[in-house]
Amino acid sequence: GGFISGSKVLIQSIREKSPVYGASTALPPPLVSAGIAALKLIGEQPGLRNKALLNASRIRDGINLSGLQTTNSFAPIIPVLFHNQDDAIDLSNFLKEHHILAPLVNYPVKTVQSVVRITASAAHTKEQVDELLSVLGKWKRFN
Repeated sequence: GGFISGSKVLIQSIREKSPVYGASTALPPPLVSAGIAALKLIGEQPGLRNKALLNASRIRDGINLSGLQTTNSFAPIIPVLFHNQDDAIDLSNFLKEHHILAPLVNYPVKTVQSVVRITASAAHTKEQVDELLSVLGKWKRFN
């Protein structure tokens, strides 16, 4: 899910012309309120965005250095990609045992790749990112 922010003219144009919008429904008010609050926070504290992106970059670099596979995106949602779903499940469980939540993305249809999703945040400390990378390295050495 998501939303598009823009001028009234842009939003009206999307409503009138988008085939995707025609089948959608409005977001629940609490989600709209959370989106507005998030946009306000981003405007007031732009450094949070930079820190989240820096943490994401460090995590992505560490994943690549460990020999695991990910994407080259700059987004703070970082997929760890597997061709074998059992490995993805094993990694997600291993991380959970080490108090790190990185869920398996369990698609309802058969896919070529399985994904463990790591989300970087501006609230994550350098020590927390280092711990994540250390635990990923431990898992990789034993698998």
